[in-house]
Amino acid sequence: MKVLLEFTLPEEDDYFRTAQDAMAYRRALRKLDEYLRSKIKYGDEYQEAMIILQDIRTKLHELAPEGFAE
Repeated sequence: MKVLLEFTLPEEDDYFRTAQDAMAYRRALRKLDEYLRSKIKYGDEYQEAMIILQDIRTKLHELAPEGFAE
């Protein structure tokens, strides 16, 4: 299957840039998720903050598109 995205520039420049940068944002969110997971699992220096870190990670999963962490 092929998908063609078409934008009318300059009117839809924001939409174009969002589509263009989507994979970079996805990678950044996945790296953030992995970082939070690592700190929750192995980060002794964050013992008092574990609940907050898990809450942030849960919220990230709620806000991100389905399947982003796969």
